[in-house]
Amino acid sequence: MKKFPALLCASLFLVSSMQAAVYKIDFETAGGSAGSSWNVYAAPGDVTGTLKDTSQSTAAGITISASGDINNSAGNNLYGDNGPAWIETDAGTDNAADDFFWTNNDDAVDTSFTISFAGLTPGDTVSIDLFASRQSSLNLTAYYEYSLDSGSSWEGFSVLENTGVAASTNGWDTNNTQTQPFNLDETGGFTLGRYMNASSLTVGASGTLDVVLTVPVTLENADYAGINAMQLTVIPEPSSVVMVVLGFMGLGMFRHRKNRR
Repeated sequence: MKKFPALLCASLFLVSSMQAAVYKIDFETAGGSAGSSWNVYAAPGDVTGTLKDTSQSTAAGITISASGDINNSAGNNLYGDNGPAWIETDAGTDNAADDFFWTNNDDAVDTSFTISFAGLTPGDTVSIDLFASRQSSLNLTAYYEYSLDSGSSWEGFSVLENTGVAASTNGWDTNNTQTQPFNLDETGGFTLGRYMNASSLTVGASGTLDVVLTVPVTLENADYAGINAMQLTVIPEPSSVVMVVLGFMGLGMFRHRKNRR
C-alpha cells in the first residue's frame, strides 16, 4: 500500500491539469499583431481548424468555423483605452489586435454571420465572452445571440462593464443582446469598454456552440456591426474528471497487485 499515496498525488495532479481551458480568438489583424496566447485569424476564410488554448497547446478537438455575410475591416484603433482585462493586459504585451470582422446593413434582407465551435464535450461547462467595438459617426448596432443546439434555439448575452460587473444602465438591467441591440460605440465597447458574456452554459448533445451577429432590416437606422475578439472558457464536467481519476488510480492498483504475485 506504500504506492497508494503516490497514486493519490498523481491523481490529484491529473485533476489539476484538467481545470478550465481558455481559448482566445482575435479577428482581423489590420491594426497590429495580437499577443502570443491568441488564435489569430487575418481574414474570414482563415477561421477554420483546431483551437489552441492560452498555453498554445493543441486543444482536444475543439474547432472553429465562420459562415454568413462576413467582411474584413481595413481600419485600426477600433477600440478605446477602456477594454476589459481579457482584451488588454496591464503590461500591454498580450492584447488582441485592434480591428474586427463585420457585416453590413441591407435594406432588403437581414444580414448576419456566425462563429461556430464544435468538438465540445457534452456535459462540460462553457462561458463565452464577446467584445465588439468601434468608434464611428454611423450607427453601429446589432443583435448578438448564442446557441447550444446547432441553431434550433437562441439566447442573448448579458452585457458587462469593462470591470466584469453587470451593466445596469441603457436598458441592460432588464434586457439582453437578443431583446435589445448592442451599440459598439458610445454606449458600448469603444467608449465604455463593455462586453457581452454568457456563463455557466452546459454543452448539449451536439457538442457545439454557435454565436451569431445579426443586423436585421427592422433596425432601419443601423449601418453595420462586428466582432473584435472572443474568449471561450471550457470547464470539464465534474463526473467525467472523477471517472478519469478513478480509472487512473484503478489501473495503478491493478498493476501493484499484479507485481506482488
